[in-house]
Amino acid sequence: MKPIHCSAFLVALLTLHGCGSVESNPKGGARDGDVDPAGGHAVGGSAGTSSAAGATSGNSGKGGNGAAGPGGAAGAGSTPTGSAGSAGAAAAGSAAMIDPECAGAVTREGNVQVYTGSETGELLGEIAGSLAIYSTPSDLSELRCLRAVGGDLTVDNGSTSLKSLGRLRSVGGDLKVSGNTTLVDLSDFSALESIGTTLELTDSPSLTTLSGTSLRSVGTRVVIRDNPALVDLDGLEGLSELFELIISGNTKLLNLDALANVSFRGGDLEIADNPALRSLAGLHRFTKASSVDISGNASLNDLKGLESLTEIGGLGLSVANNATLGSLEALGAVESMYALNVVDNAALPDLSGLERVTRVWRVTVRGNPQLTSIEALSNVRTMDDLDVSDNPQLVSLAGLEQLKNLKSIAVADQSALTSLAPLSGLETLEIGTFFNNSKLASCEIEELLSRCGATFLDVHDNGPCN
Repeated sequence: MKPIHCSAFLVALLTLHGCGSVESNPKGGARDGDVDPAGGHAVGGSAGTSSAAGATSGNSGKGGNGAAGPGGAAGAGSTPTGSAGSAGAAAAGSAAMIDPECAGAVTREGNVQVYTGSETGELLGEIAGSLAIYSTPSDLSELRCLRAVGGDLTVDNGSTSLKSLGRLRSVGGDLKVSGNTTLVDLSDFSALESIGTTLELTDSPSLTTLSGTSLRSVGTRVVIRDNPALVDLDGLEGLSELFELIISGNTKLLNLDALANVSFRGGDLEIADNPALRSLAGLHRFTKASSVDISGNASLNDLKGLESLTEIGGLGLSVANNATLGSLEALGAVESMYALNVVDNAALPDLSGLERVTRVWRVTVRGNPQLTSIEALSNVRTMDDLDVSDNPQLVSLAGLEQLKNLKSIAVADQSALTSLAPLSGLETLEIGTFFNNSKLASCEIEELLSRCGATFLDVHDNGPCN
C-alpha cells in the first residue's frame, strides 16, 4: 500500500495529536484505523490488520481504541507514540458496516399488533413486548429489520407472506403460527436461532417441512398439530432439549428422525393421530415423561425409539387406537407409571415389554380384539384400580397374582374368560363390577366379592354357577 502524502501543516497537526501514518485500503470497506467522526474511536479493521488511528481532540496523544464495527471485534488502543493498536477481528470476512437498510430501525417498548390499516411506516428493529400479526394484505415491510421480540410472536394471518421476518433471530416467549396458507417451510424465519418457551405450528395446509431456520433452542415445548401436508420434522435437528412435545393430527408425517438429538426433561409426550407415521426412532434420548400418549397412529407397528424410557408419571401411559401395533416390547425399561391404558389396538397380542413394572395405580385394558395375555403384569404389586373389558380372546387373568389390595375392579364383556383364579391372593376390595362375562361363573364372582369385603357391587349377566 502507498502512503498518502499530506501537506507539512497536516502532517504536523496529525503528529501533534498522536497519529501514525494513514494508509489506503485497496480492498475497500472499512479501512484500518478509519476515524469515527463522533470522536476518539477507530473502526475495526479486517482480521490480522491494525487499527492505527490515534485519538481525536480530547485525548492526550494516546492511540484510540479501535471500536468494533458490526461483526468486527474492537482493536486495542495504540501506544502513546501513536503506534498501531492490535487488530480488530472481522466476522466472516465482511466489512464492518451497518446494514444501511436498517440504520433507522427503532426499538418499540410494549406490545405491537399488525393488521389491516395498522401500518405506520416506522421501521422496527426490536420489540420489547409481544408481536401479533393478523390477516392483512400488507407485506409486513415495517418488520423487515426486526431482530428480536421480547415476548410472544403470534401469527394468525391467512395468506400473508412472512418473508419480511427473515432477520428475526430470537423470540423471548412463544412463537405460534396458525392457519397460514402460504407457509411451505420455515425459510421465512431463516435467521431464527432461539425461542424462549414454545414453538407451535398448527393448521398450515401447505407446510411440508420445518427446514429453513437456524433454530438451536426452544425453552419448553414444541407443538406441531394439524398440518396435513407435513412429511417430516427436518429443521429441528439443532435442538438438544425439550420439556414437552406434542405431534398430533399430521396426516402425512412419516417419521420423527429430526428429533434424534433431543433429550426430554420429563413433561408430556403426545404422538397422536398421525396415520402415516411408521417410526418413533427419533425419540431414543427420551428417558422420563410425566405422561406418554401414543394413539391413533394407524401405520405404527411397534414403539421402537422409546427403549430409554424408564419413568412415566402424571397421567401415565396411553397406547390406544393404533391399528397395526403388534408390540410394546420397546417399553422394557419402564419400572413405574401412574396409569396404564391399553385400548382399541386391533393387532396387539399381549403386553410383553411391561415385565419390569412394579407400580401402576390405574390399569385399563379394553377393546383389544387379538389380546390373549396380560401376563406381562406379573411383577405389579401396587395397584388401585383395574379395568379389563371387551378383549374377546383373553381367556385368563394370569399376571395379577401379586395383587393383595384393590379399590376397584371391573371385568366386563370378556366372552372367553373362564376363571378368577389369578385373583386368589386378593385380600381387600371396595368396588366390584362384573357383567356380560358369559363363561365366568356367577358363584365364583360372588365368592371373590364376599371374601374381599366389597361394599359396592354391580354384578349381572354372567355365566351360571357350575
